[in-house]
Amino acid sequence: MKRFWFLTLVLFLSACSHTGTYKHSGSIHVEKSVAIGENLRANRYSDIYFAPQPSEKDWEKLKAQGFTHVINLRSDEEYDEQKEKSKMESLKLNYTQVPIRANEELTKSTVDLVTQSVMAHRKKGKTLIHCLTGQRAAFWAGAHFYQDHNQSADEALQTAHDLGLNNPHLVKTLKNFFSENKK
Repeated sequence: MKRFWFLTLVLFLSACSHTGTYKHSGSIHVEKSVAIGENLRANRYSDIYFAPQPSEKDWEKLKAQGFTHVINLRSDEEYDEQKEKSKMESLKLNYTQVPIRANEELTKSTVDLVTQSVMAHRKKGKTLIHCLTGQRAAFWAGAHFYQDHNQSADEALQTAHDLGLNNPHLVKTLKNFFSENKK
């Protein structure tokens, strides 16, 4: 009987030490070039997809594929936002526009607006975050993971890269965001 209790104690202590020493690596799992919509390629983290501008043919298929929320990062100056908003309303998709301009610095408040929109709809289905090429969507993700998921600047830059960021100007702007928002 003493042996049973000794073994139980050893197993218990070893289980406790395992959970106490677990370290989060800071990396996330990204699935690249996932086919969605009619003929659209996106990078996926969890139930959030990062993509370039969907075509008119993509929207109804996205709805059928379980997308419930669209976040458009394009500004009114570059795109007919009202047309897209009307399309989303007709499909009964939640729609948010948070303009991120490639030629401006990214602010914490802009990152927060996109994050709040994602969180408000996260449990309802898949979310699509898009801009013209997908670069600003990945750019936002890098800032978000740095700011809200405690990734280091290097980890967040890698996350952004994994989600599609390769524009040198946006990479530099993201690094500026890290510098201006040091932890």
